Amino acid sequence: MRLGQTRWIIWFSLIGVILIVAAVILTTARSQQSDAQQQVEQQLLSVKQRLASVNTDQVNAQKDLLTAQIAAYTAQLESGKASLTSGEDSISAANKILELAPALNVAVTSIASSGQSTANLVNTPCTVIPINLQVSGNFSSIRDFVRALGQTFPSSIVTLVQASGSPGNSAVEDSSVSSDSSSPIPETSPQPSTTPSPVPVSPQPGAKILAPVSATINLVVYGYGGR
Repeated sequence: MRLGQTRWIIWFSLIGVILIVAAVILTTARSQQSDAQQQVEQQLLSVKQRLASVNTDQVNAQKDLLTAQIAAYTAQLESGKASLTSGEDSISAANKILELAPALNVAVTSIASSGQSTANLVNTPCTVIPINLQVSGNFSSIRDFVRALGQTFPSSIVTLVQASGSPGNSAVEDSSVSSDSSSPIPETSPQPSTTPSPVPVSPQPGAKILAPVSATINLVVYGYGGR
């Protein structure tokens, strides 16, 4: 009889311990849940406060500015592609050069090209037309001719200009300017050039004729090769 009572007491004690442990666990879990909920509520409140402090007009203005900048960059990109887009080939480029040279008193004595090829220029597919020129004329005319090549072919690069002769060796050099304006200016008869100029030049009184300058010019014309 006493043994049975002892067993019941042990069982009730175990049940009581289990209930106490369960109560402690539940209390701890509820406490942790409450802390987590408070933390979430605080974060939510902080986010709401930040959203309330945001100036929507300023955000919209920044958005419009970024949109305008993207549109401008896109337009610049398309403009760059358009400037590179060229229907030039070695024949049409040579014809333009031959039309340009006489207008600047430059004689093209030789023009050659290895033909059109392709290359990548800053990760952009391009067509490449190398052109080698041999020209003659006075120094200032050749200088203007090189500048005009860049205007005629905006997407080109002059890789070499090698002239033979002195920069002051013009086809016609005016010697009629005197440092003493009161003294008479002598007139000299034009002397014939030892090397005939390829471009006829009518000498003026007080001018002397010198040999022309010859130059080698290497030009590379690029075109946009993409779509």
